[in-house]
Amino acid sequence: MNENPLVVRGVFSSSGRGPNVSIRLQATGMATLRQTIPALPVRNAAAAVDFYRDRLGFEVLHHDEGFAVLCRDDAVLHLWEASDESWSERRSLEQPVRSGAESFIAGTASCRIAVEGVDALLRRDARE
Repeated sequence: MNENPLVVRGVFSSSGRGPNVSIRLQATGMATLRQTIPALPVRNAAAAVDFYRDRLGFEVLHHDEGFAVLCRDDAVLHLWEASDESWSERRSLEQPVRSGAESFIAGTASCRIAVEGVDALLRRDARE
């Protein structure tokens, strides 16, 4: 059994105002989690790619058919287009919404990206 501790750091508060806390957990297996890659629903993938590339300096690693993979430094994002409007044309509430890419999903996810030098990023954005 692996006795190495797993350290998890972050802000843990339902109100969003809580302190930074560290929690030390004992690892019970051999797996090590290294990175999370959020997959964010967006209403328009092409416009979102333009924003992340042109305004935030992300590199586009892949983009086609409503899906994109972007990176900048150690941050990686997946964007997927949630633009299906067919849900709004249902004849009955008994008919399920089921495509998984309904437009109302866009904007419902979030992620936090820790940034060093955020002032420089904001100055860059202000110049453009």
